[in-house]
Amino acid sequence: MTDKWLKRSEPDMNGWVTETHPSYGIIGVSRVSGNANLFDSEVKHMHYISIRLKNAHRVIEGTHEFLSGDREIVEIFMTEAQFAQFLTQPNQGDGVACTIHFSAGDKGEPWLHPRFGTRPEPPKPERFEAKFHKEASDRAQIIIDNLATLTKTVDSFLSGETKANKGTLTELQKLLSSATQQIKSNIPYVLEVATEQLEKKISAAVVEFESYVSQSMQAKGLSVSQTPRLAIGDQRALTEGEEDSQ
Repeated sequence: MTDKWLKRSEPDMNGWVTETHPSYGIIGVSRVSGNANLFDSEVKHMHYISIRLKNAHRVIEGTHEFLSGDREIVEIFMTEAQFAQFLTQPNQGDGVACTIHFSAGDKGEPWLHPRFGTRPEPPKPERFEAKFHKEASDRAQIIIDNLATLTKTVDSFLSGETKANKGTLTELQKLLSSATQQIKSNIPYVLEVATEQLEKKISAAVVEFESYVSQSMQAKGLSVSQTPRLAIGDQRALTEGEEDSQ
């Protein structure tokens, strides 16, 4: 052994030797049934993914060996959609959202669970329509303010308070242009934001739904190939045979 941190025990009564090193680790993934709020997800989850990272050691017995986990370092939860994105979309910014359930370095933090030492559950998500309503209201208020200014100016012309001349008419034209521009820019923006967010939510929902249906089919002993696939924008779901014929 040339690495000073690599340690091997003496054989125990069964002839097993335990090998350890600070770099040895083991990672596991499983599906969990529960009832949890997860970070960056707007629904309550009954099924989600758990990923656990542990320190590990190698057990050697003659020519046979196996790995075994030791102290848990971290456990995270992910939605089915987050897990799928994590596996299929590398190099995306800093990564994919996850919920940290346990970390070995959290000792002494005031928010830890007093018995299990786990992190608190994320707050209940704000409903999507509430976010969209605020955005739409803010943009609508900009348009209303511009139209109110325009109306006040027109009223001053009609009442005779403001005389029509080149200067005042030019100012009126500027107000009309400003109001028109605000309508053209703000309404499409709100619709664009709403469309992007809805597409994101629908895509995530499809992944969650198909995963749940697939697990249910497997639990009942049915073939996953019999699971219908959702086709967003079509009138109904497609079976696998129908998908192949498209």
